Amino acid sequence: MAIGATGFSFLGIGKETSKFTAVAASDYIKATSFDGDDALDVLMDQGMRGVMATTFGAVAGTRQASFSIEGDVHLDTIGYFLQGIMGGYAVAGVGDPYTHTFSLDNDRTGDGQCQSYTLWDFNGLQARKYAGATESSLSLRFSAQELLTFSSSWSAIASVTDATPSPSFSTVKPIAGWVGTISHDGGANALVEECEISFSRNVTPVFTIAGDQDPVQMWQGPLDVSGRLMFLAAAELEFTNYLGVVDVGPIVITFAQTTHSLVLTMTSVIYTQAKVERGDDFTQVSAQFTAIANVTDIGASLGYGPIKPVLINAKATYA
Repeated sequence: MAIGATGFSFLGIGKETSKFTAVAASDYIKATSFDGDDALDVLMDQGMRGVMATTFGAVAGTRQASFSIEGDVHLDTIGYFLQGIMGGYAVAGVGDPYTHTFSLDNDRTGDGQCQSYTLWDFNGLQARKYAGATESSLSLRFSAQELLTFSSSWSAIASVTDATPSPSFSTVKPIAGWVGTISHDGGANALVEECEISFSRNVTPVFTIAGDQDPVQMWQGPLDVSGRLMFLAAAELEFTNYLGVVDVGPIVITFAQTTHSLVLTMTSVIYTQAKVERGDDFTQVSAQFTAIANVTDIGASLGYGPIKPVLINAKATYA
């Protein structure tokens, strides 16, 4: 009996034209960890029958799936995750490099929903595809001594098996955290040790009585952007900014890799918590923040937006 080897695992992704209609993988993610979880509601028959027992049978209820992904950021494939959480998208350029701008989709003539994907998971035994994958969270993390990494969570309909595709991976390398630069409150800041930015949207599976176990929609709510910064403390400035509810934006985070780059701009930022730390032999300030929606970090659909990611790479489009 052959046992599956997890080392053979790989993750594919494909952009759907119609939500919940599975498509082939068009790209492959160099993830360090990924996991799909199919969840079926088992409805128990507990009608009393005049005996000292409680459960007499079961029937299948509704079903759905969740999917989690972690890995190092690569400047080609991170665009799928930005598109999946932001919604608004524009691309410029006629050749490498292309400039991809991600923003909130505030078009009131639409439904405000982001792009859905089909995720392909080969676990060493069997390929499974998760259609209608809708992103609920994306976190970007980095420190001076580590790589720029990400984690992401998705909701989808229940997986189905399919033939195993043949993966192909790009040669784009990950990015060391020390390469990044941070502009803070209008000027360069060389005192940041660690940073995390979290994009979050509530995703609700919507079920109807129509003869289908699967949700008819995975509905994304509004976007929240928050995070954490750890500073070397040359002064108590970040702590006093917290106490004074001072807008410390714009915060601009840049990671460059030859002619390609990722730039995250938060024009308006407020600290929601800050503390002077003594955990090391030197003083630090940890600060948690929220990006404030503003009229600068927006795209073609205008309105307000808390953040504008701009990705420059060799990929022609994510549309």
